[in-house]
Amino acid sequence: MRKIISLVLCIAMLISSSNIVLADEITEEAYHTVPVEFSDNIGNAETLQVMIKNDNVYANAEELGTRLGYEVGMSEEYVSIYNRDADENVPYGLTVFYYDSTKAGHMLFTQMADSYEAPFETIKNENGVWIPLEYSLLLLNSSMLVVDNTILIDMPSKNIIDIYMDVLKNNQTYLFDWQDDIGISEKNEDTMGKASFVATMFNGLLNMDGESWVQSIQNFALDSSAYDSKYSEELAMLFCTYSDGELQQEVKAMNKLMSHFDGKGALGKAINAIDKQLDENIDNLLKTSNHLKSQIDVDNNASIAAYNKSYQALENACDKAKFFSDATELYTKVGKGVAEATSFLDKFYKVAEVVGFADEFQNQDKYAVNALSKFVVNTDSQSVMSNAMKNGIVNYVGTLKTDIATYSALRYLKENYDDLIFEAADLTASFGLTANLMLIGWSVMSANIPFYKEGLSNTDSFMLSMYASIFQADSFTSYQTLRNSIFSDVNNITPENLYKISQYCYTYLKFCYITRDAALGALSEGTKTAVPDLIEYQNNINEEIAGYLVQLKNADKTNESKCYGFLPEDNKEYLNSYNTNKTSAIIGLPAENRFDMTQWLDSFLDFYDAVGGSYSDETGGHENWIIGEGIQYGNYDESTSVDEIYIEGDEYSLYGINVGMDVKEGQVSLKDWEEDTINTDLGKYEYSYEDKHIWFSSKEDNTISEFGFWRDAVQENNNEDNQDEYYYKTSMNGAVVEVENTYPNLPYTTKMTITLDNGSVLQEVYDLGDNYGGWIGSVQTVDLTGDGIEEIILCLDVVGSTYGASQVYVYQLLNGNLYTLLELNDEVISEITDKINTCSNIEVVDSKLIVQGNTTAMGYDNITIVFNSDGTWKIEE
Repeated sequence: MRKIISLVLCIAMLISSSNIVLADEITEEAYHTVPVEFSDNIGNAETLQVMIKNDNVYANAEELGTRLGYEVGMSEEYVSIYNRDADENVPYGLTVFYYDSTKAGHMLFTQMADSYEAPFETIKNENGVWIPLEYSLLLLNSSMLVVDNTILIDMPSKNIIDIYMDVLKNNQTYLFDWQDDIGISEKNEDTMGKASFVATMFNGLLNMDGESWVQSIQNFALDSSAYDSKYSEELAMLFCTYSDGELQQEVKAMNKLMSHFDGKGALGKAINAIDKQLDENIDNLLKTSNHLKSQIDVDNNASIAAYNKSYQALENACDKAKFFSDATELYTKVGKGVAEATSFLDKFYKVAEVVGFADEFQNQDKYAVNALSKFVVNTDSQSVMSNAMKNGIVNYVGTLKTDIATYSALRYLKENYDDLIFEAADLTASFGLTANLMLIGWSVMSANIPFYKEGLSNTDSFMLSMYASIFQADSFTSYQTLRNSIFSDVNNITPENLYKISQYCYTYLKFCYITRDAALGALSEGTKTAVPDLIEYQNNINEEIAGYLVQLKNADKTNESKCYGFLPEDNKEYLNSYNTNKTSAIIGLPAENRFDMTQWLDSFLDFYDAVGGSYSDETGGHENWIIGEGIQYGNYDESTSVDEIYIEGDEYSLYGINVGMDVKEGQVSLKDWEEDTINTDLGKYEYSYEDKHIWFSSKEDNTISEFGFWRDAVQENNNEDNQDEYYYKTSMNGAVVEVENTYPNLPYTTKMTITLDNGSVLQEVYDLGDNYGGWIGSVQTVDLTGDGIEEIILCLDVVGSTYGASQVYVYQLLNGNLYTLLELNDEVISEITDKINTCSNIEVVDSKLIVQGNTTAMGYDNITIVFNSDGTWKIEE
């Protein structure tokens, strides 16, 4: 209790000092905004403020700490980043960084370790407090990884030391007590115990259970050793195998881990980029994946990759080919799934997932048996358990070490992989099905475990709960004693010692789980029905415990997996391998401080925050058009992304393209894009990838002079029959007008069909030919002349071009004949006005035709065309 009070006071003292002292003015600091993808928002680029000084990369302490879920406090001497509230992911604890110093402090359980040292000092200035980016993430139970110029940041997750803290704070909740948790009095418990004991013995006699016969004889001497032995063996079996609750938490953890390979995120996209050479062989697939891992290794410090969950999942999948060599049948089954997958990401996902589960299941098999053996062997004379209990487990553990594979989830995975995949698209979803949880969890052990033939009866459950509560008490005493001894001195906090604590913590929590689970099973159906909220509450406690068990079983003696977080000895290793220049380079700041805008394209607001500029009144058919220094950009109506950009300044880059770059370098950067040859003879180049397009122009010295980007606009569908977006149908006086586009199928042509009321058909086909790719058109009918008869307005766009792409026809249908009132294209625009030189978009406002297009300065403007009643027109001044 004193330690808890001290911890609270320590945090309170750190927060209470908040007087800010400005540092001396420093002129050599450079500030940037970099693209970041957080693991709780995969596929969505966010921004993070960083400061560069002496090639060191700093993060804004308040922005980073808050985004990670912590509170941030600033005093005269240090900034504190802490959490004192219960949270599923963010650990309870405190980390401090001292200004103008490399000194840092970090809480390990209840001990404040002040031996931490950052690779460079923390800075406080008029722009905020700046802490070492990579280093601070490690102390805050996070990490970073750079993939394709994007920083991937893991949200904080609790390590094993944090579990010790949660157990300390919630121990009274985790410990199961019949009276406190279920409401069974000591008298009732005693009565239930006696009745259960007699019923068990009687059932055993009827079933010729040898131990029951022995017990009936030993009863006269009040010796319960036979049943002590029997139930301790049963407890050992439950202890060393998965409960359904643990499997559920395993699935939850695997879901979270595999989400890093979501095709929307940077890592998933990097994996999917390997799609050029699909391979149906697992060995070759793993080699290819290893190539990707090697590329990531080049772009990241070793210390970064060692702590990052995304990287660990990738590494785990890549390095486990040996696992399949020991499981030929599973190799064949997974190989079949790989061959049938359509994309490399899907193929990789199947291998990564099965290897991930297999690895977790193997850890469970080994860790649980060893933890139980360690606990029993080391119990002293103060133990509550009888010698018969102890000896029963000691003897049975020996059997389990050789037979555990019979009961393990790994065996079930190997034997039933094809059935599991048949039931769901992937393993994680399949394991999440209730039916499969039951197949692997305790409730279906009857196929392999003798005493589970018919499941546990209420009587068996009560007896198991009684016996488990004895082990629960003993294991807590052992765990608490060892934990307090090791954490009494910071120097004792080593991976070897933490592994010992973890085994004892696992043992204690597993017995808490078994005791509660068996106790709930002992209740009659009537009792369960009467108190559903109580049952749900107790099950929720076990769900929380199961999550800890899943994590604790991955403890190791070296902290190689960083299961204990960032320890003082890891700090020393980190400083020895720290590479300042590499860290500065990997955050994605291009050479000569060129600004890479690629990561913000999917969010107009984020792009605007990063690039800036002024909103223009002339939007050129865009919802917004921004004009900045050397750059203009905008978004289409109702679009949240950046849809069109024009760049002439050399400080920006996009998909590896920048002004001043050699044309051949630009072509290499766009090697995965499809080249359009429309304007190469004019020194202009266009490339497309999915719905995105990039163009650039070159100077005489073959360097890029300007470039741009645009997305395909989603065509508005005014089709009365609600057909697809490439078909339009509208009605007017005396006729029905239909426009049908062959896009996206080649060749791109547009056909306009006008069907008169008398059945006559007028038809026009628009086809530019192969050289230009063809047309995609849309139609509307509006009375432009004011004579009460609607005109037909047909707008055609050249597929795959931005250089004055639109062509506009205004037709009048009169007496069954089609008359052209106006034909607009770039050439006509140049002849009739100096205001714009392209025809990019049209709008009809108050029966006037608004034509929007580019100016000679690559801005946007428009002209207004007014029609007279006789069909003639003029440009409105």
